[in-house]
Amino acid sequence: MALLTVASGAAAITETVFEQRFRHVDELRKMGADISCAAGQRWCACARLQGASVTCTDVRAAAALVIAGLNASGETTSTGSITSIAGYDRMTEKLAAVGADIVRS
Repeated sequence: MALLTVASGAAAITETVFEQRFRHVDELRKMGADISCAAGQRWCACARLQGASVTCTDVRAAAALVIAGLNASGETTSTGSITSIAGYDRMTEKLAAVGADIVRS
């Protein structure tokens, strides 16, 4: 979903397994994403993102919000379970390689 916010056109995502999968939608909206429910569990996203203060709720949300933050203009700060990205193999190093400036407090 984070990558779709910078793609041209509209896209739909359907989730049928984990009912809480879209908990990060409000955080993406803080960054300017235009996301709405099209039909049940279908979401469309397309926007120019701005940096914002966001809260990560789980490991996938943390990864999505970090990706969104890399694509946003300005600074994005995250709280919550951002440390969850540590569960991905060498994620901090990989993010730094594409320009992320990750500071843990």
